[in-house]
Amino acid sequence: MFVERIMRAGADLSDRLNRAVKRIDDELMRAREAGRRQGKRMAGLYGARLEAMIVRTGSIERYLASASPERNLELGYSVIRNNAGRVIKSVADVKPGENLESQLADGKIYSETRSIKKN
Repeated sequence: MFVERIMRAGADLSDRLNRAVKRIDDELMRAREAGRRQGKRMAGLYGARLEAMIVRTGSIERYLASASPERNLELGYSVIRNNAGRVIKSVADVKPGENLESQLADGKIYSETRSIKKN
């Protein structure tokens, strides 16, 4: 569930970014038309704005890639869930005998808690 929510949020942000880039492209087209009428000054201003947005979009894409749950799984981390599908964040969330699901980059492991040791 957690990974799916993060993936949906990433997809939503990607969609929003795509819409923003389209709006900027449309605005640039209008600016080019206006620039033909009003001179190079206006076209230069919109071009600089578009370039700044492209740089910002690239930064956001890099951030999303680094925050990806799949990337963290590939780095060796796992997501552990209980029978209800809730992510386990503490040993206090688990009881002996409870079945757990561990999600890794290449699959899942199902296990039963034998004992719990707190730090």
